Amino acid sequence: MREPAGVEGYLTRHKSGTSPKERVYVASHDGEYLTLLNELISGNIYTSTMTYAQPPLPPQRESSIPSDLFPGVHQEFMEGERRRVARFIERSAGCIDLRSIEAVKMCSETPEAKGGVTNPERWTRSFEVTLSTAKICFEAHEESVAKEWVERLGDLMEYWKRRHRVE
Repeated sequence: MREPAGVEGYLTRHKSGTSPKERVYVASHDGEYLTLLNELISGNIYTSTMTYAQPPLPPQRESSIPSDLFPGVHQEFMEGERRRVARFIERSAGCIDLRSIEAVKMCSETPEAKGGVTNPERWTRSFEVTLSTAKICFEAHEESVAKEWVERLGDLMEYWKRRHRVE
């Protein structure tokens, strides 16, 4: 059983009622990184305010620095990545256990639509994470990005629930 790829990036979290929307950085990390930090934190999603976001370096061309040709560079990168993840988790504003997610789906309407504001463009790039205690609505900057979040979070949710049952 292999863990699906993690996902991370900037999203807008819509709050209910009169609360304003909030720009957040959301990340689920590959359990391989997290296991090296602390076994208990594998399988979670972390959220952070924009102030404390710790995004990774922009991606380079694939195989631009192969680990087998430059093991020292690769080792240094991996150590830096572990530190980045640790700092992000340390400063995160919230945490969701992937096993507590009941569903992840594209939204048919945003919380704003319920307040009288109707903007179909926002609906197409919004998705909802349903927990047993709440629903959280996120908006990505593009519809394709929202669909990727739904797919990846769905895969991670299924993986961690299955892994928990097996272990």
